Amino acid sequence: MPIFVDNLNKNGKIDDIHLTIAIVGSRKYQGQDYEGTNWDLMSPNLTIYGFDADHKSCEQMNSKLQKQQISHQEKHIPLALWDSVGTETLYITKSPYCSSLYPPNKSYIDRFIENPRIIELVSTEKIQTTTLDDFCHSEGINEIDFMQVDTQGGELKVLEGAKDILKSVLFLKVEVEFTSMYENQPLFADIDLYMRKSGFTFLDFETLYRDYRRRSSIISQQHPGQLIWTDAFYFQDLIQKSSDEESFNNTPEKLLKLACIADILNFYDVAMETLEWLTWKYGDNPKYNFANNIAEVLSQFPDVVKQEVGALPAMERIKGYLDSKYFLNHPVVKEDELYSNLKLRKFNLIIFPDWSQPEETVGLELQEVIKSLVTHPDKSKMTLLVDNSNISAEEADLILSSVAMNLLMESELEVDEGPEIVLVGELSQIQWSALIPQLQGRIKLDNENKEAIAKAKVQEIFSI
Repeated sequence: MPIFVDNLNKNGKIDDIHLTIAIVGSRKYQGQDYEGTNWDLMSPNLTIYGFDADHKSCEQMNSKLQKQQISHQEKHIPLALWDSVGTETLYITKSPYCSSLYPPNKSYIDRFIENPRIIELVSTEKIQTTTLDDFCHSEGINEIDFMQVDTQGGELKVLEGAKDILKSVLFLKVEVEFTSMYENQPLFADIDLYMRKSGFTFLDFETLYRDYRRRSSIISQQHPGQLIWTDAFYFQDLIQKSSDEESFNNTPEKLLKLACIADILNFYDVAMETLEWLTWKYGDNPKYNFANNIAEVLSQFPDVVKQEVGALPAMERIKGYLDSKYFLNHPVVKEDELYSNLKLRKFNLIIFPDWSQPEETVGLELQEVIKSLVTHPDKSKMTLLVDNSNISAEEADLILSSVAMNLLMESELEVDEGPEIVLVGELSQIQWSALIPQLQGRIKLDNENKEAIAKAKVQEIFSI
């Protein structure tokens, strides 16, 4: 069941997205609806093209669709798709769903138990074939977003006849065999190689189906029969391609389509990663800001609700786009606002004075630090952040003012040219996470607020 698409739909985030789907081998079993997928969630912005060699089956499905008065566009076309335009032999089997343009493999039938009953040859007939590329060209179809291929051994031929349109496909589900149920059919290794060469990334298998040897009465629990077939999922890894190929046309709309398809196919991790990446790259445009959508979906999971959704590692890069309600104990501050408030410059250093020490002790340490920065040639490019989490800003400011006055009394020093000296105050862990990457170092003092250092988690940054 999809977890993101429904939320995106309700919030109007996918109103402008239209999915085009091609189902090759679209004949349905009784009551079947494309493997239980939820494409109707994209209605009315959805077009489905079904292809099947069985004319009667296509007529029945089109008639049924008319009676249902569906809100999306769907039609089933009686075409046998192949790698070329021509005439081929269709081998009709005992189960019509197993008919193929490859003949059933007698060697397999003789050795195994389960599938031979349904792939038993009944008759043959000559049929006309065409390619998906030719069909798309004739119909003016420039893009197909999702493609499903189930042609009983003929999947590679169909894909080879779709070289051009395959460049637009974002996600693909294809039946693959590991054993030759049909004579001379391509197997998983052949399809996998072709898909990878076409720029796709293998993602997962669906249910694995096995068969049992006719002349054996035993099988092991570890290896329960020979692996025969399954469905394989491939996708265009647009995030990876965006870093590998500078010229790749990686538009936000394509990424959003990819996220929706992944979610509908129950690849939640791909969907979330894509939505997060979209927000990180394009979140300044409200159309592609999905931070709150992701947070709303994550909030439905009990294990996540126990935590601050906004503080999850997966939300780190996009937390600045989140509403404050997703932070239980403190509001989120956008990074640019945080940096502006702290007057960050090219070189940013931080100190953690132990304000519980006598004022004279604290003052002398602060004076040494500030004097070393005031005499530095890059002082105008520096900001010194001073933690005051265990003292009021007024008290800390008084001590700093006293230190500045002492330095001004030394005629050679000009404090007004820099550095910037800013009190940090209380920051949340989220804010510290945003600040730490901007720090060039921590100046160590003889008397430090170790509790504040531990809380801010700055032990690993460069120490001076």
